Amino acid sequence: MAKRGSWFPLFQLLRDAQGEERRAVVQKISEGLSLLEGAFVDCSKGKEFFGGDNVGYLDIALAGCGMDEGM
Repeated sequence: MAKRGSWFPLFQLLRDAQGEERRAVVQKISEGLSLLEGAFVDCSKGKEFFGGDNVGYLDIALAGCGMDEGM
C-alpha cells in the first residue's frame, strides 16, 4: 500500500516525465485510482449514489472525475 500523501505528487511528476518513466507514473496513478474507486464503492453501500437512492453533494462534487477516463 502506498504511503499517505504520495498519490497527488505523481500528477506533478507526470507533467514532466517522458518515455518509460511516464509509463511508470501513469501505472502508479492508475493503481491509486483503483483504490479510490474501491473506497467509493464501499461508501455507497451498493446504492447508485453516495447519499443512497438520491443524488447528494458528494455525487455532484465527484461527477467530473470520470470525464478524463480517455487520458
